[in-house]
Amino acid sequence: MTERELHNSERINIHEQGGLTTQHWEILSRVTTKKSKAREFAKAVLNGCIDPSNFRHREYLGSRHWIEVVKSLKPFKKGVNHFLVRKLNPAKYQLVQELEVFADKERSLSYTLDDYIARLGLNINVIWGTLKWSKMDKIWETYFQFAKITKSGKARYRWYREGPTPPDVILNSWLLSENECLDPKHTAPDILLEKLLLVAAQNPREVQIRLKNRLHLSTISPLFGFQTVGLLEKEI
Repeated sequence: MTERELHNSERINIHEQGGLTTQHWEILSRVTTKKSKAREFAKAVLNGCIDPSNFRHREYLGSRHWIEVVKSLKPFKKGVNHFLVRKLNPAKYQLVQELEVFADKERSLSYTLDDYIARLGLNINVIWGTLKWSKMDKIWETYFQFAKITKSGKARYRWYREGPTPPDVILNSWLLSENECLDPKHTAPDILLEKLLLVAAQNPREVQIRLKNRLHLSTISPLFGFQTVGLLEKEI
């Protein structure tokens, strides 16, 4: 009889059991890339430098790190690696499955300020368009993308410039107040980032609230109650 693959809901919920074990961290330290912060954290745990209990990894790792872990585990889901591990080392395969479920949840539960900052830059995508920093004119401008259907039925996309971006839109995007940036329209991204990091260092809870409001997180959202969501990640 063919062995049935377990669905996520049927696997052990590591979150309910207090988090990852040493065996899970050992696997994570091997499957991720050498420059990965997730690997660095896993090695720090294995070396006894960091106690991972009480989900302390959320102080160091963000959503983007767990997305990387999920991608790193993909080779175990099919092909030769999947067959060898599942048939020759079922105990390890169980650990891989548990780690995959854990990482998949953490990429939604471990959202940090660093994750948000990774989305910022010269171009910032918003629901109704894109904010772009003009290096030549030294100003933020708003662009919209429209689709034009050709005779062959294909969609051809073009960008249209609406004009200078309103100051409040820039401030909201960079989680800043009017007092913290007096001329946002003409402030370059690197300077805006410096201002955001300064405010985050001086008043982290205020920035955390701004980020939650920016992401439209309500009290119903599982992210709302987590103290680490929206904070800067600690260095390892």
